[in-house]
Amino acid sequence: VNKIDPELASFSFHDTIDREYTGFGGRVGILAHAGDNVTLGLTAVLPMNLEIDERFRQETVAVFDDGEEERDADEGSILFDLERPFEFGGGIAVKLLEKRLTLAGDVQFTDWTQTEYSRPPAEDITADNFERFYDRVLQIRAGAEYRIPEIETSVRLGYFRDPIPFKGKTIDNDRDFFTIGIGKVFDQVIKVDVAYMRGSWKQSDNSLSEKQTSNRVLLSVAYRY
Repeated sequence: VNKIDPELASFSFHDTIDREYTGFGGRVGILAHAGDNVTLGLTAVLPMNLEIDERFRQETVAVFDDGEEERDADEGSILFDLERPFEFGGGIAVKLLEKRLTLAGDVQFTDWTQTEYSRPPAEDITADNFERFYDRVLQIRAGAEYRIPEIETSVRLGYFRDPIPFKGKTIDNDRDFFTIGIGKVFDQVIKVDVAYMRGSWKQSDNSLSEKQTSNRVLLSVAYRY
């Protein structure tokens, strides 16, 4: 505090970043029926190349006791590519109780260390940034659906674990999501699905702790012909 200018009334710093992402991706898969009640599946998410157009502006504003104001600004732009890695997944679904009950589960593996920049987007970011700070993760999903054919309605429960892929952080609570939903078919052509998903996670890095809670309502409508 001894080094603060006694004539300085206020000081503010504004850092604005605007990014535009452009890219294409794809997913391929294969589905196999192992009997009437068991289905197996394999998927692969193809590498996605994202072009990122970033514009930034940094501005400092100092106001002194006599009302004088000093501003200093720096702005610019950078264009770079980011290539996301392959992702591989596999799953199984089993039908029980005369095919009214479906139990399903799948896993998806992603090696985020294989992500690459065409050029580092900042001076403090190196070409091996993802190898140093990111990790390999395995997503896990499990769910159950019970179909009530008399009223053409399905009720569902689900669980999803999406691990945080960062190294060097203490993960107090990984990203776990729970879902409950219902689906209804009207006149055998219109299908409406509604679901509620809640999840939370907590991570810390030295003296900084971050806790987040997510609540989502998902709605979809399909017309079958």
